[in-house]
Order: sequence, then structure tokens, then C-alpha cells
Amino acid sequence: MVELANEIWADGPSGSPTDPQKSQIRAWGTYIESLVVLAYANNSVYNLKSAMDANLVPDAYSPALVIGDPTAGNDGLYMKVGATTTGSWTRLLDFVPGAQIVHAIDAGAGTPDALVATSIIGLSMSGSQLVRLDVFETNTGSPVTVSFNGGILLTIKTASGANVAAGGLLPGPVLGFVSGSTFRLLSDQASAAIVAAAEAAEAGAEGWRDQAEAFALAAQSVSTELAHPVTRAALKALNTATHTAAVVVEPGFERIARWDPAITARCNAFDPSELVYAQPTPASVGAWVMSPIAPKKQVGILDQIKYRMTVGKVDFVGIGNSNQILGGFGIDHAFQYALTQSGFQMWATGLISQNENNGSGSGQGYLYNRNGSLVGAVSGAPSDLDKYLNKGAGSLFPAYYTYIANGGSLGSTLANGLVVNGTCPLNTAAALAFDGYYGTFTVGSSTGQFRPFARWEESPFTTISDPGIISTETGAYGIQKVTLTAAADPTRAGKAVGMRWTRPSATGITGPFFCTYMRVRNTDRTAGFAYGTLEYRGGQPARTFAYDLQQASDDTLTHYFSILRTDQGSGQKTICITLFEGLNTRNDDANTSLGPAAVTLGDSAAALMDNFIAIINRIKSIWTLNGWPVTELFWLLWIDHPQSSPDDTQLVAYRRALDALALYVDQSQVLNLEELLPYADLMANSWYADVVTDHNHLTQTGYENAGLRISRAIL
Repeated sequence: MVELANEIWADGPSGSPTDPQKSQIRAWGTYIESLVVLAYANNSVYNLKSAMDANLVPDAYSPALVIGDPTAGNDGLYMKVGATTTGSWTRLLDFVPGAQIVHAIDAGAGTPDALVATSIIGLSMSGSQLVRLDVFETNTGSPVTVSFNGGILLTIKTASGANVAAGGLLPGPVLGFVSGSTFRLLSDQASAAIVAAAEAAEAGAEGWRDQAEAFALAAQSVSTELAHPVTRAALKALNTATHTAAVVVEPGFERIARWDPAITARCNAFDPSELVYAQPTPASVGAWVMSPIAPKKQVGILDQIKYRMTVGKVDFVGIGNSNQILGGFGIDHAFQYALTQSGFQMWATGLISQNENNGSGSGQGYLYNRNGSLVGAVSGAPSDLDKYLNKGAGSLFPAYYTYIANGGSLGSTLANGLVVNGTCPLNTAAALAFDGYYGTFTVGSSTGQFRPFARWEESPFTTISDPGIISTETGAYGIQKVTLTAAADPTRAGKAVGMRWTRPSATGITGPFFCTYMRVRNTDRTAGFAYGTLEYRGGQPARTFAYDLQQASDDTLTHYFSILRTDQGSGQKTICITLFEGLNTRNDDANTSLGPAAVTLGDSAAALMDNFIAIINRIKSIWTLNGWPVTELFWLLWIDHPQSSPDDTQLVAYRRALDALALYVDQSQVLNLEELLPYADLMANSWYADVVTDHNHLTQTGYENAGLRISRAIL
């Protein structure tokens, strides 16, 4: 939990006064800034869902909270649909913001193998929350079940999906989440590291409970809306018969205030500056008690991502502007560089298309890249294949498919495929799998074929795998995968290797031929990271990202994400989307945003957030379409690096708005580059592309240091 101001700026011993830490000051300031956003949101709070449903006066997209409804499953965050006096309320979250961590206690009411646990905070069955479960006694058998608050029996599973072994649950806390009919542990049974993480997460959640408590008090008031006094004097004048909670928006002193009738006059006397206690006007027994609220973050998200990279496979998927990929570097390069420097292993490359950037390449990848120039065409494929990487009216970038029509061909001497540099952290000496995704056809000349091939990509160009010629005409359109495998070989250490769609100087490609992606996996590794860019657009605002994703077919996005999920194996899946923008949205004033709010002022913070929501909703829709658990999705969100000091006012507004948006995006975390990568550091280290003329972009070293600072925030 963030320290209080009295603790950060404590006097300390007279001979050695305390010097406040800047990190604590920044965290405290985030509390204050996030509170301003909340204050002006004018949230409505109800203790009965029926009371909320009866009130249709709020405008469309107005938020509301239901807290303490006696009907199970009614609590949560809602949004108004329809204009004022019409429409209905729709639920955005099935839990109250601030309750992402639930503390449940097994007090021994059940048996060692059939736990009965209770919690003060209601527990969602959707898996949206992390649960700290305090186990009463060691289990003696397997499987083990748990029931929360008298609900259904859930079978406790380990992180790998197995039943808990006898003796696997020890007295003390474990961390997990609800997944269907199971309670899935984030640790494989007893784990001291996860116990510590759970305790840290719970400590961080204290601030959220303060906020939830204030909302709950407001729900019990005669008034169902929080008051927003602009000064402490206005707070003190509130009628405490109708208001028991308020958000004070006094400049420089933003607080949540809760009325406590038990506070004595002595407390008021000890606090004449009214920093914590404010006596009502006219004076009476009781006082308003003030405290900061928690920052706009979801507790434990970064811990989960870090943990999942240590016990399993994680795919990071990048979406951003020209800072995503610039001259072969950018965040795509920097993220992989930084995770490697931080000690995490690369288990696979990203997904690379043969005709990346219309055959010109874009520099995607970290010490691996597509090979050659344009192969065949990037359009004209039969619709039954085009849909797997179609461009629609928009244009997902930089991936393009490769199509060679019936009767066409590619010579065996022309460069193509995917090359992995000998210094790539994937480790070219390890056991490798080279994957290629190609299309099959119904009819043609009956000669459509290719010959996938893997070899050293430097002298002596030793063959790694040659499975022979593969026909592309099977009688049905579809996508198939060819995998070239290679056993570990220490002689390949430090050597470049690669896969091709042809055997050089022997067998080329005969149409019809179609392919989408290539990838190389280290099959010796069962944990770590992979990173790929799904969408980057130089000079374009977030609205363009949203448009491209909305125009891409369901098959296109399903194909991409299915590969990632399949390659992670049969256990827990983790897909973490990294999404950023800001610089180009400042110039997008004429275009209406593409999210549910359809904000007409396109360069506003509201429009940028709406476009972020459009992107998030589009990706989530693919999970819903395919019946995948949305709990697999994590989100790292940020606004571009600072441009000046003080920073550009629009970027500052975007960052504050993004803090608020994170409350509405499950399993999301905001990274503040103004804090992680300050302007002073960018200038002092010459990390800007040009310290005079180009602050929009960074040098390779600048991007790498940005990646390091982002990774440290994650780790």
C-alpha cells in the first residue's frame, strides 16, 4: 500500500531528519491524481441492484457500483446503456473494483480434503479475482475440493492442471483463482515464493479495501451518490444524515472522506490543520476521517506475469505506433532484449510472415528476421485462404501472406524463410522446431508443391532437416502446419540457422502455394517468453490500430492467437498484450473514436481511451468466439515517453485517463513512462533520436533502456 504523506515526509530524528524517497512521492502523487479522475466521474453507488435498475436518469456510459446486494452475483461495476430516462444497465465487472484480491479463510469447518472457506468480500465465479486462501490443515488425500461461502464445490488444481497430491497443501496461505469447476493454484502446491507474493499482494490491496469501504458507506446513506465537496469547509458543511462518504477535490488535498460519529473532539484538537480529521460545521461529536485511495492498478497483475514466465510459457503481443518497430529496433526489439537481460529465457520467436511489410521487411524480431524479398503476391488468394491473413478495408501491419497462383513458381535459388542469428537468446544449439503454416487447395494443376528445408545459414550450410516435397493440393482449402525438428547439437552454438520454403539450388515452389507465418521454438524450454508484433503503424493514432483490428476477419485473428495458445501446450495459457500510443492521437482531432463511446473530438483523452477499449474489446471477442477463457489475457498499457519537462499537456491528460481506464479492464496494468523514463534521463543520456529535432523516437540504446525500465517495473 502507498505510504501516507505523514509517513513519507516524517520529521525523523532531530539530528538526522528524514529525506523522503522520490519513488514514494511519485506513488503518493499517483494516488492524488487518480482521485481527481474518480471525483469527476461522479460514480453512483447502490446497495441494491433493483434500485440502480429503477434509475434510468444517468446518461449513456455512466458508471455505477452495486455493493452489498443480498442477492448473490448482483454486486459489481455497471454501465448505463441508452440515453437518459431510457435503456438499461449492463455489467462490466462481476466484482467491485478494489476487490481483485479476496481473502478467504478455511477455519477447519470442513475436512482436510474438503475445505469450507469464507470471505468478507463476495467471490466471483468467473475467475476475475485472485483469491488468497488460508488453509487450515494439511490435506491427506487427493483430489481436494473447496467451497467458498457455501457455493459449489471446486476441485483444487495445481498450476499445471493436476490434482493436488496428498500433503501438497500445508497450513497457511495459497494464491489461486476460480476456473470453471476448479480452483487453480498459481503455485504447484506448497511454494514459499507464492506465499510471499500473496502476502505482498494482500498488503497492496489494503488501499483498495479503503476505497470499497467508502463506497459501501455511501451506499448505506440516504443519498446514493458520493458528494464531491471542493474544499474541506464544504465537506464540513455536509448533512451527515444524508451523506456518510465524500470525495474531497480541494486542489492539493484530494481525499476520500468517511463520516465517523465516534470520533472525539480530542482527535480534532490534535489535528488543527485537518489533515486527517475535520469536525463538522456546526461543531458536534464525530468527524470526517480522510485518507488517500489506491492508485489505478490491479494488485498482483505484474506478479502473475512474472510468475507465469518462471513456471510456464508466456506470449507477449505488441500493438503500437512507430516506436513499436523503428529501423529494426523499437519496443519489439527492446522488450525481448530487456527480458533476456533480466534472466528470462526466450522459448520461441514471434510469428513472422514471409512477405512482411509487402516483401520489404520491417525489422521485426530480436536477432531473428525474415529472409529475402517479395515472394509471389500479397493478394489474390482464394477467399477460403485469404481470410487467414486478410487485410480487409484496414491493413494489419506488418504481416502479409504469400500467394503463388496455379501455374506460378519460385526458383530454388531465391532467398526466403526465417533466419535465427547465432547470438539469439533462443539458443541455436538447442533442440529446435521450425514451424511453417501453409495453405491447401481443392484443385489446380495437381503439381502444387514446396520443399521445406532447415539448415545452417552460414558455412558450411549443414542440413538440419529435409522432410521432402509436400503437395499443396489435398482436395480441400485449409491451413496446415509443417514442423522441421532438430535435435540439440553443440556444434551449432553461435551459428545462424534457418528454415526455408525451398531446398536451395534443388527444389523451388510450384503453385498453387499459400503461407502465413513462420516460427522457431526451443523445444528444450518449458518456460519463458516469446514476443511478436501483431500491429504497428508509423505516424498513425490508436484509432488506426482499432480500425485495422475491427476490419481483420475473425479467422485472421483466430489463426494468429490459436498458434500462440497451441504452442504453449496443454497447461495454463498466458497471452499478454502490450498496447501504447499517444503521440499521434494528438493530431487526430477530426476523427470520431471507434469504441462504444464514439467520441467526436478525436484528439481528446476520452477518444484515446475509447479507441483503447475498441482494441481490447476486439481481441476479447476472439476469445469469446472460440470459447477460450478470457482469464488467459493480460494487458500492459502505457502512453508514449515524455517529450519535454513539463511534459506535453495532452500526453499528461492521456496518462491520467489511462489510470482510470485500467479499472475497467480486467487483468490490466498501466506503466507510466513519465516516471520510468523521465525527460531528464532521456536528455542526459542522449536517448532521443535527436535531442534537438526528434523527441518522438529514440536511439537503439534509448529503446533498450526503455525496455529495461519497463521490464524492471514488471519484474
